[in-house]
Amino acid sequence: MEEIGKILPRVFERRAAQQDAGLSEFLAAVWGRVAGTAVAAHSRPVALTGGALTLAVSSAAWAVALRKMSEELRAAVNGYLGRAAVRKLRIVVSAGSSMAEASAPNARSYEVRDETVARLERTLASISLFPKG
Repeated sequence: MEEIGKILPRVFERRAAQQDAGLSEFLAAVWGRVAGTAVAAHSRPVALTGGALTLAVSSAAWAVALRKMSEELRAAVNGYLGRAAVRKLRIVVSAGSSMAEASAPNARSYEVRDETVARLERTLASISLFPKG
């Protein structure tokens, strides 16, 4: 009897040969294994269109963190898939309170772009947590 870890890649190779349509659902099912449990607890793949993987995240803080890790995540996903299916990550913050709600068709969300991350970093850098006294 073979271990599941040895069987899944073969099963997935057949699945990956199909269109991107079902790929996000597959990634959602194995997201903890691909991205790690901490990231998976706060994010979920919701769509893959034209090489752009959309991840719904639970908060703006997680959106910023995943934007900073986007290249590592993209490489992890492509490594798991065994092909360069993901060229770009799109991070959206879900207005729902749970990751299950984030994948609902009517969930409200907003995208955190590079410009937003840069603006937040500049703002945080200008704030002194320890005022001179």
